[in-house]
Parts: sequence; C-alpha cells; structure tokens
Amino acid sequence: MSGISDRMLQLDMALTQNGTPATPHLRQARIKRKNSPTDISHLVFGPQPGKKHQLWITDRIMEPQTIPHFFEFLMNGELPGDRKTSRPLLTFEEVKNLTRPASEWAPAPLNRQARSTGEWIGIRIGSYEDSSRLWPIAKELHAMKSRLWEGIPPISERRWQELGLDHPDRFPEACRYFVAVINVFIYLNTKRTKAALRKTYNLIWDHLSVFEQAINAKRKAEAEDGVYEHVSVTGLWYEFIRAQYDSICENAHHWIIEHIDRIRESIVQEVALHQPDHPDHYSDKQWELTNKLHDLAENTSQADYTIMMPTDGYKGDSLPVKEDDCLTEAHGGGFRIETISWSANLSWRASDYIKRVRYLDRKEMYSHLEHEDMRPLRGSGRMSDPAGMVISAISQIDAQTMAREELRGLPNHPDFVPWIEYARRRSNKHLGFVAYRLCHGYSPEKWDMFKVKFEGNICDWGRGMVGINDVRKACKILWIDGKEKGIADDDIEAAKK
Repeated sequence: MSGISDRMLQLDMALTQNGTPATPHLRQARIKRKNSPTDISHLVFGPQPGKKHQLWITDRIMEPQTIPHFFEFLMNGELPGDRKTSRPLLTFEEVKNLTRPASEWAPAPLNRQARSTGEWIGIRIGSYEDSSRLWPIAKELHAMKSRLWEGIPPISERRWQELGLDHPDRFPEACRYFVAVINVFIYLNTKRTKAALRKTYNLIWDHLSVFEQAINAKRKAEAEDGVYEHVSVTGLWYEFIRAQYDSICENAHHWIIEHIDRIRESIVQEVALHQPDHPDHYSDKQWELTNKLHDLAENTSQADYTIMMPTDGYKGDSLPVKEDDCLTEAHGGGFRIETISWSANLSWRASDYIKRVRYLDRKEMYSHLEHEDMRPLRGSGRMSDPAGMVISAISQIDAQTMAREELRGLPNHPDFVPWIEYARRRSNKHLGFVAYRLCHGYSPEKWDMFKVKFEGNICDWGRGMVGINDVRKACKILWIDGKEKGIADDDIEAAKK
C-alpha cells in the first residue's frame, strides 16, 4: 500500500475503533430480519411459558449411530473422511467380544465384568442409568444435528433447486438453512453441551481401556511363542472420534460457504448493475441488497469460527480444557493486525476472527481504491455510487476468505459423500426401505397407481451427483401388504416389529 492508502487506513481505524454511530442500528436491524443466528435459548432449554410452541426430543449428545460405525472401523480401519488408519485393528471375533461379558472370554483376572463393554457404552451414550447428560432440545435442532453427524447435507441439492432457494425472492428461506446448521454448532460449543460430550467420550474411553487390557491379555495367552501384536483400542477410539468430528465440521462448513458464495456472487452483480435515482442516498433496492450482503457476511463469520468441534480435555488429546479461559489483553481493541490461529475456545476464535476481518476488510478496501487510482472517491463522491459499493462488498469477501484460511487452514473438502460411501460398502449392498400398506380404504387400482407415482418421484434421487448408480440400484422399496402379514390397518407399532 502507498503512503496515502496507509494513512487513510490508519485514520479509518482510529475513527471506527469502537464501531460507527450506525453500528447499533445495523445490528438491531439484522436481528429483526432473523436471517442470521442470534440466540438459541428457545431451542435448548425445554418448554418455556410464553414461548413459541416447539416439538421437543431428548438429545443423546453423542449420536448413538456413532458406536456401530466405530465397531465397523475397528475391523476395516476406514475412518470418516475417506481415510484409513495405520494402527493395528481387531478381528471379527474380537469385535464380537465387545458385546459379550468379559466373564465369557477374557483371561483371569480380567474376566470379572458381568456386563459387556458394548452394554456399558450404550449406557454412557444415554440411558436411565446415566441420564445426567440427557436433556430436551427442539426437534428441528435435533433433526439437523443428526443429519450433519451422519454427513448428510442439510438439504439435498435437488430439493434446494426445487424450492428455488438461489432466487432473490427466496432469500429468507435459504438463510433459514444456514441458521439451522450454525445453530447446531453453537449448541455443540456451549459450555454445558461441550462438557457433556467430552464426559461421554471419556467414560467410553475408560470402558474401552478395560476391554483393551483384556484383549491384549487374551492375545498374549494365545500366542504360542509369546509374541503378539498389541492393539490400542483407546487410541483407535480417539482417532475415530477426531476424524468423525473433522468430517462433520468440514462437510457442514463446505456446504454453507459454497451456497453462500453462490448467492452472494449474484447479489454483488446486482449491486454493480443497479443505478440509483438519487446519488445522495441509497435507493430501496440498494438497501435491500446491502442488507442481504450483511446477513450473508454474518452467516459466513459465524460459520467460520463456530463450525468446529475441538477435543480439548479428551483422553488421547494433549490439550487441556479450554472453554473456561477468559479473553486476554491481546483480545482488546477493535482490530487485529496480527495473523490469527485456531483455538479450542469459541470466545477466542470469535474475537480473533471478527477483529481480524474488520482490519483486513479496511486494508483490502483501500488497496482496491489505490488500484483504481482512488477513482470511486474522486468520481461521483456519492455514497450510493455502485462502484464504491462493489469495492466494499468485494473487500469484505476477500477479508473473510483470508481470515478463514488463517483460522481454519486451507479448504480440505474431499470428493467424498459419507452416506453414499457407507451405503456402497460390501456389507450394506442390500440397503433399502420397507413400505407397509396399512390402509385398505382404497381400491387395489388406486394403491397400484400410488406406488407407480411414488417410485417415479424418487427414482432420480441424488440428481446432480456423479457415480451413484450402484447405490441407487441397491436402495429399493420393498412393498408389503399389512393384511397379508396379519397386521391391522393403522397399526404402526405392529409394523415396526
């Protein structure tokens, strides 16, 4: 930057250290629009008098399906995120021992456990015997959390297109998906939830440690020459969970940024093309567009510093618990000139990122103006000049991109869809769905017509995805007539059995 650009930057920073007179108004307007995350208390504290009605469900913070995936990993070594462990693995029979009491298979004195390790893990995930980490959350929050945990997009690309969520008129609806995803990670990073997830993991580590001792003792006892391969089940547990968390965060963050960038690009183009009637103030259209850019910038910021699942305090990780650490003097001021880095503490990440973006935003803006030989400042001189507004928008986008790479590192999104690859595995070749007919108030002809329409509607699921024909063929609908199975109409519970 030249001397004049640097002086303008320094002056700008001095005048806006604590924001501008418009900052409180803009913040309140953003909150009122409800297009970015603000507060999740209505989603996590259960039914509250006077609050909007919600459907509630008990949350097992570590999703139960994590455990069967972990058991599979113990045998095949396939980590979430399309990676493979280099650690020694268990045999099929050894994994079966996870579901059997140690008294049935372990050598003395490690054969005194009356319950299997698998049963203990189930208790720790969530049961009446260990219910201290179970609490109600809104069904919408739980549903999104479950999708993201399994690597399923918040909404399929096919459905996104059907709803027209890239269209300007559907901007609030698109933002609702961004907010729903970010809310999951706000929830997972709150002190109570993060501590509960850590405790669940550590309790399971303890049970696996006992199992690990028994497995290695059995291997040693059965080795003819006393030489055997030692296996670290606890090490595999940490490696799996760390990979699982990384995969969850990478997929969710990539999805949000990809869709925000797509929408933001079209809005910046609109800003450039729109010519206001009055150069002295923003037109209604310009306010609409800048409000959208403000909302997308806020969603981008919160996604960048919130969508993380640190393992501080986890057994197997050297990092101690960090959420109790207070902000330091280094976090003071309105700008961060130094490069930022990752932290396990959400408050630290948010403070570093926000202040770093504020600095880089201004630095980029004056760099762009310098490149344009200050023409946007010397031209119309009007606040509503599209050229100046475009420079402001691009500067903010560039600043967020740079701060994101400092905080999160370079993007590392694999060309890998977790749930597709899981369905592709040999052991899951017969995945599909069972549909019961539990209503006979219509003629067989109408029922057959319904089946044809239903199968026609779902036959192209995964539209836009490449190389999934083998999985699509495996995922079939098996139609069963309840009457032929002796199941009464509307008896859903009987069908579940």
